[in-house]
Amino acid sequence: MENITVKDFLKKLGELETSFNIYVPSLGKNTEAKPLTLRQQKNIISTAVGGARGTLEFTRTINNAILENVKVKNLFPYDRVPIVVQLRKHALGDAAYTDSYQIASLEDVVKSCKSEKVDFPTKQDVAVDSLKLKLKIPTLKEETKIIDKCIDELERLDPEDASETVGTVFVFELIKYIDTVAIEGDTVTFNDLKIQDRVNIIEQLPLNVYNELVSFLTKMGIYESNILTVKDDQYISIDASFFEGNISDTSVSA
Repeated sequence: MENITVKDFLKKLGELETSFNIYVPSLGKNTEAKPLTLRQQKNIISTAVGGARGTLEFTRTINNAILENVKVKNLFPYDRVPIVVQLRKHALGDAAYTDSYQIASLEDVVKSCKSEKVDFPTKQDVAVDSLKLKLKIPTLKEETKIIDKCIDELERLDPEDASETVGTVFVFELIKYIDTVAIEGDTVTFNDLKIQDRVNIIEQLPLNVYNELVSFLTKMGIYESNILTVKDDQYISIDASFFEGNISDTSVSA
């Protein structure tokens, strides 16, 4: 056997045909995905820190893994949980802990992903007084770009100022879901603006706009909650610990 350089060996590893089928809700069908790598698992587990910053880091890392492993043009936040459950199931097995430390089958979650209808709007028009807004669910790429900017902003804040941190995350969460804002025929399209300009606009919107945004977002949250609720109303949280390793059916006492 000829000697091979590390560079060429890594290239061969990357070319291994190890893809498998996963179900993607926004497509309504299966598509191919590459398995999680040890590097990706390490990156995910490294986000296991508390607070808003840790949650953002986790979401960004998960999004990047999905975009790297699933070659679909547009994926959306409501695809995230179904996809990561299937990636994790393929890599580490079917068993997972619920929040009450019971063992559940991820296959039940996969079945729910396929049966639970995406019956919430992905776009919505909202009129509040003289304002007209078009809301939309962003793509994972768009969401990740905004998360990057939010994390950059958090790095400039005093880590001891929890209220400022929460407020910043709150605003950045809202701007993800705004497509356009119009006043008396003058319209701004958020994707055409710098992220800081989007922040400046949303901070000036009337508070009653917030109610419309929350109503729009809540429906997607209910969808995720439904598919992660398994037998006996047990709930599986998707966090860094979800990716830590195999779970034996005998590892948890009754």
